[in-house]
Amino acid sequence: MAASSLHIVALRACRTACFPAENVFPFLAWLEAGRLWGMPVHAIVQSMTRKQVADRLGKSLATVRRIEGVLLHPTVGLNGTHHFDPDEVDDLVRDIKRGRVSLAQGIEERTAGTGSRNAECEQCAEFESQIDELRDQLESQRFRHMREIETLASKWSAERTRLQLQYENVKAALAEFVSAIEDLA
Repeated sequence: MAASSLHIVALRACRTACFPAENVFPFLAWLEAGRLWGMPVHAIVQSMTRKQVADRLGKSLATVRRIEGVLLHPTVGLNGTHHFDPDEVDDLVRDIKRGRVSLAQGIEERTAGTGSRNAECEQCAEFESQIDELRDQLESQRFRHMREIETLASKWSAERTRLQLQYENVKAALAEFVSAIEDLA
């Protein structure tokens, strides 16, 4: 039984005992129609908040607000909560990583008609582009650094093993020499 079906059954069972029929009926009608607050019921269950979207994008809440209606299209609940489709967010993340979309583009599109502010936004977009490029360079450098550390650790381990074997050979040869001298004496 689907989650929404469970809610319907629970509300029907509770309708007469707890809730007046006039308060529950519209809710049941929306739920039975598969829609609640203008969204499919499953989308509300699986939706993301602005904070979750910001965390997923690695950006601030302000950036998420700026790209609403341009790159992301949330549905607003009755309490004013913005609900984002996780698939749409994942598609945006994928497009950003592939270089198809820049969050700066969303900002430029939203502020296109603001006149003198547009020049500032273009500069901000350029800065954001530079920041993204620097982040990519930093991530690449971190990867190369980790690879170099692994290579050095591997070389160190091999050299340590070689020196231990050499030490054991010298120790055995010294023991033989001492034994031979004792035999002569």
